[in-house]
Amino acid sequence: MSIRPTAILAVTVAALTATLMTGSAASASRQQPAMSWSASWTSAMQQPTPSTPAMGENWSMEGFSKQTVRQEVRVSGSGNVARIRLSNLYGTEPLSVAGATVAESAGGAATEPGTMRSLTFHGRRSVTIPAGQVTASDATHLHVAPLESLTITLYFAAPTGPSTFHEDGLTTTYQATGDHARDNGAGAFDGPTSHSYYYLTGVDVATRRPETVVAFGDSITNGHNSTVDGNDRSPTPWPTGSSRRTARCRSPTPGSPATCCCISSPASAKPASPDSSAMPSTSPESAPSS
Repeated sequence: MSIRPTAILAVTVAALTATLMTGSAASASRQQPAMSWSASWTSAMQQPTPSTPAMGENWSMEGFSKQTVRQEVRVSGSGNVARIRLSNLYGTEPLSVAGATVAESAGGAATEPGTMRSLTFHGRRSVTIPAGQVTASDATHLHVAPLESLTITLYFAAPTGPSTFHEDGLTTTYQATGDHARDNGAGAFDGPTSHSYYYLTGVDVATRRPETVVAFGDSITNGHNSTVDGNDRSPTPWPTGSSRRTARCRSPTPGSPATCCCISSPASAKPASPDSSAMPSTSPESAPSS
């Protein structure tokens, strides 16, 4: 039986096309490393501490019940997918978080319209964190720009007991009675304020180039006595450099927290797909060294 030249040509072209497609896919795979989480902002956690005149009022001893806590952080790295981490490191009972959101900050307790995202934890709007442990939210789509301020809001329906917190946050934290986690405006948050962070220990972005540099120091590195809400925690932006892809990330020493500086992915990092399976289950958080 004879085989026509046209048939041979068709088979050859098909084989060549398949080879090129396979090669292109392999090349793309090599050129595009897998997405992974990179810390864009971090805060060391401390045990509950009474308020003092020097440090100002904090709510760690009394905790929260049927209250909403709104906190602002300035991130370093960029991305289109983010998550938060919550810590109950110094809690003596399980911590129940009835709701959590993240949004772009509009200044003060206000958020930018259209940016509010309700967070889930393993697919649920609420989460219970065992004493001494930390958990991460599921991934959420949110455009995060370098050095942008994000607003994270937590609602506590049940009494929390004394709160794991970071005392010297140097950023205004707001409180409201009732559930106002999804409020865009600041109206409900016209009550008392604090300069501490509560339960919030990290904000991560998904990137193909996770890079983090940690610098340990004392309260000076933490920015003690710098301007509240000024984001000027050191004489020179931490660290210096034209990239400016930096932010302050506190690293623990109870009572006198050290700080670190996170350098994360470039602004051009491509987004990852939110994937609950990529979220770590509730796991122990390393205790600070003495």
